[in-house]
Amino acid sequence: MVRPVYIEFENAFYHVASRGINRQDLFLDSEDNNFFIALLRKLVLKFEIRLFAFCLMTNHYHLYLSTPNANLSKFVKALNQAYAIYFLSKYPDKNGSVFKGRYMRRLVDGDSYSMTLIAYVHNNPHKLVTKIEDWRYSSYQSFFNPEARFDFIDYDFTMSNFAGSIKSFEEFHKYMKKTEWNPENHTIAKSFIGSEEFVERIVNQYLDLEIITNEEILGMSYFRQKLRRDEILLKIRAMDLEAKLRVKFEIYILKEYCGYSLKELKSRYCKNTKTISELLRLFRKQLSVDKERQAILEEILKTGILGT
Repeated sequence: MVRPVYIEFENAFYHVASRGINRQDLFLDSEDNNFFIALLRKLVLKFEIRLFAFCLMTNHYHLYLSTPNANLSKFVKALNQAYAIYFLSKYPDKNGSVFKGRYMRRLVDGDSYSMTLIAYVHNNPHKLVTKIEDWRYSSYQSFFNPEARFDFIDYDFTMSNFAGSIKSFEEFHKYMKKTEWNPENHTIAKSFIGSEEFVERIVNQYLDLEIITNEEILGMSYFRQKLRRDEILLKIRAMDLEAKLRVKFEIYILKEYCGYSLKELKSRYCKNTKTISELLRLFRKQLSVDKERQAILEEILKTGILGT
């Protein structure tokens, strides 16, 4: 069975969400919400999690956190199992599973996306209430009242991202609500929220691509493709080719063998898509009759870099 990439290391940042099975409600009354929050507090403190934001919806929850001890799996497993025991004890007619399979976890570039993820988590109930501060079961409203703050939320980290200004904190949440920002549109390989450089650094440091099959890891085809791209460019640039011809080979191979889109090629080579399309058309035509270019392409292909 395909599973997501589960990478854990000290001080990693994660966006975590877990949903009720078949989209069934997880929280049927205020007692359920309050029990979960009390449980969340207990386990955040036990596992020494740095929790920056949380929000409980009716059939799922969101957390944005960091793990000083690289123990996210143990933390979420303990949280979901303990709540499931409570839930099934209270509602015996709901026998069976409580949560939908594996929870969602995205490894986040905290330097770039912390403010955005905090606002996204807090803005989740904006369609259910007039003002998100009216939603009782999130950490948002506690930021405005020091006396109501939870002792398991890292307020200092969050406010440092807003230069300590509660006004900036509030205004940024309003701005993000208007943009309808969605982490799905910023997720790479269904496992990371960050730039390609961030993903490449994490993958190179924590995954051994040589011993992982495509079937084992969700998004592995992305990692292998990215690895191929890097190796291909190194191979081509090591060849004794004239600069313009080298660029043509790069564009052709990235498009034909690595799945690059015209938009990606436009971004990488600072050429418009029309120019790139014409370059590819002419290169294919020349390649069909130019034995020297055919030999260069064959040399690149036979290295095994592009093997399936």
